[in-house]
Amino acid sequence: MTANQRVVSWSVLVDTSAQSYEAPFRDLDALDLANLQVVVRVRELLKNGLTDPEKLELAKSRLAETEASLDAAGVDVDWYGSQRFCRGRKTRARRKIRQFRSKKTT
Repeated sequence: MTANQRVVSWSVLVDTSAQSYEAPFRDLDALDLANLQVVVRVRELLKNGLTDPEKLELAKSRLAETEASLDAAGVDVDWYGSQRFCRGRKTRARRKIRQFRSKKTT
């Protein structure tokens, strides 16, 4: 072994932050999860621009009702929306670690 080389162990390579996983959506009931999906979808529709005035008003009305329902249930819509992206990144990181480990053992 030369002076620039060093022994690398698995513990040095593992990203431990990717292994710890919080499941923020686990505590929500089915109705709250469905309502969160409605909020995300309707917000995307509004962001992408609905041109039909009737559909636009219907979407805004449904969004307001659904957000009010979630607020009454104590669900922070914006926080859960942000967790959606964090969860995706952590899930992809864990998948890569599992793939690496399976290649290492085969």
